[in-house]
Amino acid sequence: MGTINSGGKVTISPASSIHEDEDEDDEDALSLFPARPLSEDIPYLPPIHWRGSRDHQELVDARAKELELGHGHSVLSSYGPAPVLATPPLRLRLRSARSGQGYVGLVAGCATGSGMWLAEILCALLSIVCLAVIIGVLKTYDGRSLTDWPLSVSLNTLLAFLTAICQVSLAVPLSEGLSQLKWNSFARGERPLADFQVFEDAARGPVGSAVLLCKRKGRALGMSAATVLLTGFLLSPLTQGAITYSTRSFEAGSGTAAVPKSEHYTHPAPYNNLDPREKQAIQSGIYQAVNTELPHLQPVCSSGDCQWRNFSSLAVCAAVADVSDRLNISNQDQGGNFGVSLGAANKQPARAATLPNGVFLVGSTTACNLNISSPHIQASTDSGDSDTDGQESFLPARTSLAFSAQDGRVLSAIANFFLVYTNQTAKLESDEQKGAFRAAEVLLHFCVNTYQMSTSGGVSTSKVIHTSTLTAQDEASSSNMAVNGRSPARRGVVLRSTSGEDVYAVKREDVRLLNGYLLDAFFGTYSHRYGKVIGGETAVSEVLGTAMFRGKLGSEQMRMLVRNWTTNVATSMTNAQVDFLLLTIFMPNLVSSPHPVALSFSIRAMSSSTETGIVLATESYVHIQWAWLIFLAIQVVLTAGVLLGIMVQTAVWDVKVLKGSSTAALFAISANDKGHLENGESVFLRDSQDNDKGRISRKLRAITARFEPGERGWTLGLGRREDA
Repeated sequence: MGTINSGGKVTISPASSIHEDEDEDDEDALSLFPARPLSEDIPYLPPIHWRGSRDHQELVDARAKELELGHGHSVLSSYGPAPVLATPPLRLRLRSARSGQGYVGLVAGCATGSGMWLAEILCALLSIVCLAVIIGVLKTYDGRSLTDWPLSVSLNTLLAFLTAICQVSLAVPLSEGLSQLKWNSFARGERPLADFQVFEDAARGPVGSAVLLCKRKGRALGMSAATVLLTGFLLSPLTQGAITYSTRSFEAGSGTAAVPKSEHYTHPAPYNNLDPREKQAIQSGIYQAVNTELPHLQPVCSSGDCQWRNFSSLAVCAAVADVSDRLNISNQDQGGNFGVSLGAANKQPARAATLPNGVFLVGSTTACNLNISSPHIQASTDSGDSDTDGQESFLPARTSLAFSAQDGRVLSAIANFFLVYTNQTAKLESDEQKGAFRAAEVLLHFCVNTYQMSTSGGVSTSKVIHTSTLTAQDEASSSNMAVNGRSPARRGVVLRSTSGEDVYAVKREDVRLLNGYLLDAFFGTYSHRYGKVIGGETAVSEVLGTAMFRGKLGSEQMRMLVRNWTTNVATSMTNAQVDFLLLTIFMPNLVSSPHPVALSFSIRAMSSSTETGIVLATESYVHIQWAWLIFLAIQVVLTAGVLLGIMVQTAVWDVKVLKGSSTAALFAISANDKGHLENGESVFLRDSQDNDKGRISRKLRAITARFEPGERGWTLGLGRREDA
């Protein structure tokens, strides 16, 4: 290799350089380095910072001498930043040939070098194809059922396989591109020889890529390639996140979805006793825990997943009102002096708290605490057409204290009763006892409930989204029924919804039986201290009294407890009216048999029709979250861009394409430079267990090198920093 020493003499020293094939060497010598200079081969001036210096003069003299000898080779100088060629380098020719030949030369250079990048280009194209296939497959099966998937392997497995191919395809152009950037970086100017190892490590894996990023080597192309390599391990988990499996319901087309609804309350004649199942429903509501809500209408769904539209049904509702302000409280006296027997508490101090309708409680906080009762109304069995004193109507509005006579709840009432009680059970002074009495009215009435219902996974949910009251009309007349006073003796009553045009029929005689049973059930007294020995305690009063006085509840809490208790009774009565319909649907033979056993009392009221729903079947389907594929798309696009940028940079800088060739790295440094490294810098591997890597790395950081063309090929010429 020809060099210029410090004395200005030209010496030719053997170089261990990169040799090309003989044919290629001859062709390059003829094409790049002609024997005689042409007119367009006028050398370009060196950079301004060393123009006119002694180094420049030596370089010019050496070049002139070389041309006189008829050689067209380049003349190298250790003083210049770049070799001086008889023919200007490509980047300079581009600068002076903007008319078109420069761009043509650039395209031609890229096209000529593309053969050397064939494997990388094919891998980049393969990654693009894999991305397109992934998008196509996921787009095809997005929103489709899992039963539509034709392969024995799952969609996730196929996605993982395609992602793995894509990941390997991305690694090839990135690692080879980083290796080529190593040569480009050293061809651009002198760099510390330690950078050579930084690029090598970055091309091998994510750890080296992280080091390159920390040291900010390779500029935009190198750091972009290192970033993609470093984050490549995220490809598989992120792309797997794109596939999710959800469940959805669709109309099955077969099966049963039915829920009973009531349109009237009537029983076939003769009907002289209340149906035992209605009695059972009332008792179930009484004994239902007051702190739990009794569920509403339960549907029948054969598949376990059904839907219904909102529907309305005749129901029983409960209203509770505080009438404590209507109490008349007597002076304190012994319990036995009020004309009633309190048993063991006859001699205890007591007061009489009386409502205007005659319902009263004789007791105190330490004696009798609760009385459930209703005003006595003389019954009549006369059902003829003759006018009587309002006995034809089952409506008890004339006994109500809290509700207006024109209130829809009163006009459609079934029964009402009253509670007189004390708000605590602790011992109080005489003056404080007077303020401890409370009273409430409970009104059970017909109403219209609008239900929202569905069944999912075999679990039914039902809630009342709206409740409307009813107005009562005589079945044969459009005029409102008389509540107070006389009314014609009719067998039927029409209940009209106040919030719509729905009309429901009620048989007066059937409701009269229900009214009588309710009033007989809801009565009795309760004493928290004396229990049954005080006399008058019933099962109903015991249940309610125990719930009210088991803890220290306030007055408002007691009213809420009574409201929950009576609401459960009303809900249980509503549910009981529709039980029979379920039997008529699923056990028609039992209903139509001549001896229906338990169904001997006739069809239950409010069970005249059903609300038919939609039977649903559940399926799993594929749902694609496309945002998870953005990372893969960025990796593919960035890799293609980095590869193209490195190819263009290599062609523009006219650097030999060596990429990650280990042979090129072995022969890039000349024999003299290797000897200098071994002898002058002591860069060699020792036999001992010393940290050779760290020692050599420290040495190489102080040595600079540049990749440049020489007499017989490209070499990595060494130098040394001035501050080393």
